[in-house]
Amino acid sequence: MSDRRASDGDPFHASNGLFTSALILTLYILMVPTGTVNPEIASFELLDMVNWKAVGREGLSHEIEHGGHRVDPAIGFIRHGGPISFSGVVHYNGYQSARRILLQFVHLMEGIGKFRVHRYTRALRILSSTLVFDDVVDDS
Repeated sequence: MSDRRASDGDPFHASNGLFTSALILTLYILMVPTGTVNPEIASFELLDMVNWKAVGREGLSHEIEHGGHRVDPAIGFIRHGGPISFSGVVHYNGYQSARRILLQFVHLMEGIGKFRVHRYTRALRILSSTLVFDDVVDDS
């Protein structure tokens, strides 16, 4: 999507898919417990191509598929988590990363055209500006 021009138009459901992806990724970043992301681990670039044949049912069942090949980066991320990279920018967890991700999606969506994505980008901007740091400690 980032290689497209505004004159290419909005592909079928692309803006809806990007909006949904922004919400899911933001919620994931907000919900990852603090201190569980090891900054020493290489980040997983979300925009890289994924070998879905190698990934198979990984993460969708309790069975771990063992192959004779090197572990795919996507499989490593599914199994062990770690930092993510979105367009080369590394994100860990928490409020600041979630806010930056929302704004990166706004920028990405504005690149595909302003007419059909305005309501989505406006909502994402509002979400990014209303995210607040919650320092409540979970005692459980």
